[in-house]
Amino acid sequence: MAHAAPQTAAPESDERPPWLLLVIAAVVIAVASLVIWPLGGFRTAPEPVPQLQAGAQARNALLAITPVEVRVFTDDSEFGGGTYIELVADLEVLDRRPMSAWDLNTALEARLMPSTQELDHFEIRVERDPEAIYSSLNPGMPERAMIRWPVEALAEGDNEVRIQFWDVVYQAGFVDESSRWFIGDRVIAEYRLPLAGAGE
Repeated sequence: MAHAAPQTAAPESDERPPWLLLVIAAVVIAVASLVIWPLGGFRTAPEPVPQLQAGAQARNALLAITPVEVRVFTDDSEFGGGTYIELVADLEVLDRRPMSAWDLNTALEARLMPSTQELDHFEIRVERDPEAIYSSLNPGMPERAMIRWPVEALAEGDNEVRIQFWDVVYQAGFVDESSRWFIGDRVIAEYRLPLAGAGE
């Protein structure tokens, strides 16, 4: 009498439904995005800011600047006297319009280091006429300028000035339709200049 061969159970398939793989992949991508996004997302890392020395020129759409030196300056005159941080720099307006002191303030940021105290509210003088305070500079007329920021006192240890020269864009304002220079989205160049006269 013949016996039928015992039937063996078919092995279970290891294949998972395709939709399950898609769900798992989506979850992995979502979790990775939550981790990466606070760290800057998938954006390209910004270019490092060029670190320039005194005597090196930087340019944006508004002007070319070549810092020469920075020093503590004391003005003992009856009018405008006081202590200043003075940046000596060669300036050339590249735009066809005159550059106002406000425009220059948009393009430059200066801080005493290492305290990081910001310097603000400067006045502009030029070497050919150092007694006058200039509210604007004209295109096509390179000037050796003295940019002076008033200071009450230097913090202990401050021995250099960090100058950041920013990109600028000429566009209409948010409140009115008049156009002017606005700060851009990147620093074109950074200078670390020793502060002559500090600690003396």
